[in-house]
Amino acid sequence: MPPGASTVEVTLAAEGEGTLLRLVHSDLPPEARAPHGVGWAHYLDRVVELAEGRDPGPDPWVRG
Repeated sequence: MPPGASTVEVTLAAEGEGTLLRLVHSDLPPEARAPHGVGWAHYLDRVVELAEGRDPGPDPWVRG
């Protein structure tokens, strides 16, 4: 998708002793929703690991 074709909104809010991360990805065409959902789930799981003090390790999706 070209830059500017969709919008990603991230908000952080205090919640108890932690932080709530809310991510909304809008303006995606229907055929792009499922693959983007898989990608966001993958990377948000890694953010949770970091936020909880664990090392998620090398990202298996990064080629290098």
